[in-house]
Amino acid sequence: MSAKPHALPPSVPELTGVWHPSLLVGADGRRDTTTAVTWVQGPARYADLRQPANHPRHRGVTSLCGLRFDELLALTRQEAFAGRLRQRSAVFHWARALDFGPVGLPDAGRLRREGAVLVARPGVVAGEHLYAQTVQTFRYLGRRLADGETALPAGALPLSSFGQEARHAPRS
Repeated sequence: MSAKPHALPPSVPELTGVWHPSLLVGADGRRDTTTAVTWVQGPARYADLRQPANHPRHRGVTSLCGLRFDELLALTRQEAFAGRLRQRSAVFHWARALDFGPVGLPDAGRLRREGAVLVARPGVVAGEHLYAQTVQTFRYLGRRLADGETALPAGALPLSSFGQEARHAPRS
């Protein structure tokens, strides 16, 4: 027998706590049950960290300087964002004040309780997932390259060319 959904969505203050969603569904319908998700919700503000199941653990490493280039790139497969959660009627809007990865994505969806389970229905506002590295990451990598502390893999484009194709691609 399945749990009956509540008629009204929860309020933002009712969501206060630490949540560990067990299922992520992408805008394309792809289902992910392996990503470790921690959503911390306060009375108004939230933080969300998503780490792939195969996310590397760097035991004994105390700073980014202790990582190789490929290990630094692996860090970019994480998602982390924080901001303010607002509710308008039955729709929740996660306004991102800080964002480690996706840029400019509207994040809205419906939430409802089914017994003790919180069910999210994303995609109220559909958007294409665009990823960008932060300026700080590129500056850091640039310094390590300039100092000879790391090197790009053979055949890689120079760091200065990242994003050039997108900026100069003809519009259709």
